[in-house]
Amino acid sequence: MFCGYFFGGAAVFMLIEKGDTNYSHFNKTALMEELIRNVTNKYNISVDQFEDLTEEILKIASKKPNAPWNYFNSLSYVLHLLTTIGYGTITPKTKEGQIVTIFYGLFGIPLTLLTLKAMGSHYNETMMKIITAIEVKCLKRNHVKQMELKIVLFNLCITFIYLFLSALKSVSTDKYTYPQSVYVWFITMTTVGFGDFVPKVGADGTSFYNILLGLCFMSGTIDAMVSYQEKKDGVSKPSRWSCLSCCNRKSSSLQIQSASNNTSNQTSIELKGEELVHPNNKQTQTPGIFNHFAQYDD
Repeated sequence: MFCGYFFGGAAVFMLIEKGDTNYSHFNKTALMEELIRNVTNKYNISVDQFEDLTEEILKIASKKPNAPWNYFNSLSYVLHLLTTIGYGTITPKTKEGQIVTIFYGLFGIPLTLLTLKAMGSHYNETMMKIITAIEVKCLKRNHVKQMELKIVLFNLCITFIYLFLSALKSVSTDKYTYPQSVYVWFITMTTVGFGDFVPKVGADGTSFYNILLGLCFMSGTIDAMVSYQEKKDGVSKPSRWSCLSCCNRKSSSLQIQSASNNTSNQTSIELKGEELVHPNNKQTQTPGIFNHFAQYDD
């Protein structure tokens, strides 16, 4: 399933974006040829000189100015690092900063993942209590059916509501269109972080809280989906180990039953050995060697 989803998705994106790429490349080529022709004719320079000049200009223009390293931007950098969003809006330029980033992320990323997982689990437990209270107290039901599926559906609804509300806010603060804002916040909440569109962090720091809250909702949704799938697989397909355990329990039960039967049979034989009754004369016979001497007495 994963392979089909993986390769199929690549084919879909190729078909969607390939036409626009070819059109953009054709337009850029035509514009570049026209620019070369105009500049070389106006300033009386060769094509090679123009290409050297444009390469130098592109080198200078491609270097993005790094944001100042104040404490607020440092918090943004740490958030993008620990949550693995990695927009790249601010990056360390010194060797010391790059080395510290390696070790800081080595211990901080697992800690962040564990924290988000714990928050998602507590969030789902709270949601389970709410669903139980609604169905038992309000709807007067004896028990809740398909709890895991209901938690998944509630998580999806809340996550998408939060996504659309965050995108609506981003339209006014970041000046994006609404589809772009939805795209930005989905990329952020899933920690993909392409960096083509970035939610701006205001001076009040609300974007930090928005990102963390969105990550909690997404973590809760993923945790609920995993729990539902595990529950579904556990009910429909018992694992090999559970089958072996069941067989071992049956084997142990049969061994105990067999030992019990052998014990009862041995006990009955011993009781019969003490007093044997002849089927014809109903007389009591003494077993073993005493029976042998009794025959001589007769």
